[in-house]
Amino acid sequence: MQSLTDQNYLQLFLEARELPAGLQLTQDSRMRGSDPNDETFRRCLGLRSGLVAWQAPINSTIERIVDIRWVFPSEDMAMSYHQQTLQTNCENMPYLQNVPLVGTECYVFGGRVDMGLAQITSYIYLFRVKTVIVKFYVAQGEGQNLPINTIATLAQNVFNRISSVLAAQAQNQMPQNNPYANPNPYQQTAQTQQQNNPYPFAQPPQTPQGQANYGFSPQGQPIYPQGQAIYQSSQPPSIAYPPKGDYSGSIQQPGSALAISYAILGTLTWLISLPVYILFMALTLDGRLSGGDEEVLAVTFVLTILMAIPTGILFLIWLYKTWEAVPERYRSTSPGKALGFLFIPFFNMYWIFRAFPGLSKSIEKAHRAINPSSAGSGGFVVGMIACVINFIPFLNILSFIPFMIWVLVTNNAKNKMLRDYLAQSGYR
Repeated sequence: MQSLTDQNYLQLFLEARELPAGLQLTQDSRMRGSDPNDETFRRCLGLRSGLVAWQAPINSTIERIVDIRWVFPSEDMAMSYHQQTLQTNCENMPYLQNVPLVGTECYVFGGRVDMGLAQITSYIYLFRVKTVIVKFYVAQGEGQNLPINTIATLAQNVFNRISSVLAAQAQNQMPQNNPYANPNPYQQTAQTQQQNNPYPFAQPPQTPQGQANYGFSPQGQPIYPQGQAIYQSSQPPSIAYPPKGDYSGSIQQPGSALAISYAILGTLTWLISLPVYILFMALTLDGRLSGGDEEVLAVTFVLTILMAIPTGILFLIWLYKTWEAVPERYRSTSPGKALGFLFIPFFNMYWIFRAFPGLSKSIEKAHRAINPSSAGSGGFVVGMIACVINFIPFLNILSFIPFMIWVLVTNNAKNKMLRDYLAQSGYR
């Protein structure tokens, strides 16, 4: 794409007449460039970055707005940046569903944040308009009630303005006076628009004069004057993180049968083997191991082995299935390698750290990408503890306790990740 001129770029931001009364411009950093530590912006060949901030009295419905832009040379670069920075840009706010969406790959976050002396309710719209990524932050005034529809309307203004500026640039001409007079620069005949409209869910309907004419229903749906919804507020984000293509075949359903079966059978095996292990070590160290003791130990040992075989098989099946549940782009290894390399002598002493705590790390990474607001611990710490104890003489028999806890915690994290992915991607 042809690089935006300074004048084009500055026009990507909202002006006072597009905002509620009472907001005053307090910061104009549109030409500041990206943050010094934003390596993702540089990797994606970012062209421009900046923001403007607006402030109103504390008792206003909207107390503060921060309007941020990132501009890239192509839509692919913009999309890549949007995906990689979603977790950071959402500021750990809860992900909101069933809200009006704007633009492409739109995500909405919001909630009440404790700032120490006060609690602030704020919202963030994150979306893409072709080569531009938008972060639109709105903070509610003290004691006020800020409807999400009001914020959606402002975000729609952002979309309209950016779309118009980019369309004018593509036509190599600047808009006259009002760069967003026509909120839908892609307006064509009904048939052509239906085929080519790149933003079918975000652009408002047009009156014969070309002006937007829409509002919001009490349920939060933007509507035509005839009462038809522009888009459904229950529609999931247009691109789920990770995309469906990250999985091969059918999507695994959340489940705990394998993990619970392993925990029960493994606990029984461990309880049988523990006293035998202690007795064997004590008698051996004292040199008092007699023939009768050997017979008892041998019988118990055989019983332990018979129980350990199905326990081990259950665990290996669970390990493979859990690695398989992680989207491919977030795996640190493949399910086959995770399982197979455990059977390589000596090398498996290193590999257990990759196969066990590494699995927790991969699940955490994938869950943060799918739904940053609900991602939590995947059991990495307890997995590391189990692996370390396994190499400590005399204590290694106790490693089963943290290991079993790790299996249950990791399985729970896997189920949460899958539930969030299935919910966002529309799988049933």
